[in-house]
Amino acid sequence: MARRSRQIDDFHYAESAEEGIVLRQYLYGTAHMDGMGDLVTTLSWEGGQPVVLKQEFEWYY
Repeated sequence: MARRSRQIDDFHYAESAEEGIVLRQYLYGTAHMDGMGDLVTTLSWEGGQPVVLKQEFEWYY
C-alpha cells in the first residue's frame, strides 16, 4: 500500500477567545494547494505555560 504524505503549516490565523486564543493550522496533501482542512487549537495559559483546552480538525468539503 502506498503511503500518502500529509503536511501541516505554522498557524495562519489567530483570534482571541473567551478561554484564551484559537489558532488555525493549514493541512495539505502532497502539494500545498491540496488543502484538506485546518487543525484548530484552543490554548490558554497556566503558570506561564500553554495549556491545550481543545483541538479538532475542520475538514474542507
